[in-house]
Amino acid sequence: MGAALSREEETAGLLAEAMPDGELLDLLLAVEPDEVDDYAAVEVVAAFKRLEAAAAAGAARAAAALAGRDSMHGQLPTRRAVRELDFAADELAMRLGMTRSEARKVVDLGEAFTGVLAETGEALARGEIDARKAGIIVSALSGRAGPVAWGVQAAVLPGAGRRTHPQLQRDINKALVQSGPEDAHDRGQRAARERHVTHLEPGLDGMASLRVVAPAHELVVVDAALQAAAIGARAAGDARSTDQLRADALVAMSAAALAAGRIGPAPGPSGPTGAFDLSDRIKITVTVPLSVALPADLDHTGLKTTCCGATTGAMALAGATTQARAVGDETRGAGAEPSGSGAGPGAGPSRARVPSPMDTYGDEPDGPVAMMDGVGAITPEVARALAAGGTWRRVVLDPFSGTVLDVGRTSYRPPADLARLVRERDGTCVAPGCAVPATSCQLDHTLSWANGGPTAEWNLGPLCERDHPLKSCGAFAVEQPVPGEFLWTTPSGHRYRRTPDGRVTTLPREGWEADPEPPF
Repeated sequence: MGAALSREEETAGLLAEAMPDGELLDLLLAVEPDEVDDYAAVEVVAAFKRLEAAAAAGAARAAAALAGRDSMHGQLPTRRAVRELDFAADELAMRLGMTRSEARKVVDLGEAFTGVLAETGEALARGEIDARKAGIIVSALSGRAGPVAWGVQAAVLPGAGRRTHPQLQRDINKALVQSGPEDAHDRGQRAARERHVTHLEPGLDGMASLRVVAPAHELVVVDAALQAAAIGARAAGDARSTDQLRADALVAMSAAALAAGRIGPAPGPSGPTGAFDLSDRIKITVTVPLSVALPADLDHTGLKTTCCGATTGAMALAGATTQARAVGDETRGAGAEPSGSGAGPGAGPSRARVPSPMDTYGDEPDGPVAMMDGVGAITPEVARALAAGGTWRRVVLDPFSGTVLDVGRTSYRPPADLARLVRERDGTCVAPGCAVPATSCQLDHTLSWANGGPTAEWNLGPLCERDHPLKSCGAFAVEQPVPGEFLWTTPSGHRYRRTPDGRVTTLPREGWEADPEPPF
């Protein structure tokens, strides 16, 4: 007879064979990871990952069921046609604190599992593949002819659990070419229409990332150029790592293009011949607290719209315009003219040399921090570098609530100063979780113009091209009880409060005094 199994071996065996269900969860909760051997510890992790996969499958199926309900669909009449809208991804994005595109992927996953890719959904529910692998399969095969999708799924799914994510993508690519070499080119042409580069994704410690999606045979040129630049620099004795050099080479290429004002060949006798001419309106906006270090000759006894004079010198990024926005919090008095605004003797200090608030910004460790549009908080050193030579504009805030009081000079379409005030106040689209900059949004009348809503600060808010129709069609109700605070009610009855600093709070269901106990 064989030797009896040890407790660790028995536990590992049970974990490896158990289906990802409540019984497995109970078993895992009874295991102390620190008290089992290495083999069993690995199986504990693997079992939790199978439960995670099963939960992802369940969430996807529930999301698809939600998306199929009539309440998740609406129509918005336009001048040309009736626009069909669906709200499931918006509902889930607000509830789960994720982007709309992430929520859309959950819905798409569940909807794909109801058709030809049902076997992928079943494999996910059994924990044989993870949610990312299921997403790779669905993304690659959704919308393709049924026989092609079914054949490729049958070819790659059996071994998908033991393949890494890049390996699985390569397996799918190979199977797609094998399934129909004659139309692989046409599929590539259609896919190329979806090429894009993401905007900055903020990271930690002042870092950010970009993601490029484009035809592989074109991106290989970019990759080769960066690698060649890195290898050449290393051969010349540069001490930077290859990764650092590749990143620095990409920035150098972009800075050179901004400095030249174009991407491509030099201008010919008849003018620019490059494929891309760069606008001189490129801006990098930095917001820094003005109260940290007020310029000596800037009168701050009233609400002002003037600050430091504009200069035109070398920028941190060649060719770009840095717009440094100083946010003040001084509200003592009102109506005084800025000192130094006149000319000649007795007109006040000269403005020929205006000390910048950036000179000493950051000396207070617990003080406010500078913000860069699209990135978030940045260090004082980076803020000073980007703001050097920039055009300064002062924005005065209420010191208690942080509400913008004045950004310049005190119809249906808001005048320029009012539009600027509202956009400065809210920063982004006011839909919960939306990060589209307010400068790229439409200004919406919270109480519609047609229903008597005035064009006033307390009745305006920026909404992006996606979220504006959600409100306009009546599916999502929006209120603005105080300027900059927005209350959203979704078709499902969920309610959210969005405050001027962008924070979102889930509110009790209307008619309930407090948050109910969760049903699950």
